[in-house]
Amino acid sequence: MQRDCAQLLRALIGYELPIEPVLADLRSFGWDAPELLVLLNREDIVRVLDRSIPDPASAPSSSGCASIATS
Repeated sequence: MQRDCAQLLRALIGYELPIEPVLADLRSFGWDAPELLVLLNREDIVRVLDRSIPDPASAPSSSGCASIATS
């Protein structure tokens, strides 16, 4: 079943796996739309940021990076 642009955007925001077909299908649509397709809410933004920003506890410390850069 072919999904429309709004369905694909919701799939992207929800990070439905596999994501590659969603991205490929979205490429067939332009950037402009005649109407509002999706509305991001706070939970959507937090979920996207949680996926995109590494956990500070697992990231190397700045002092560790500095010591590597100066050695």
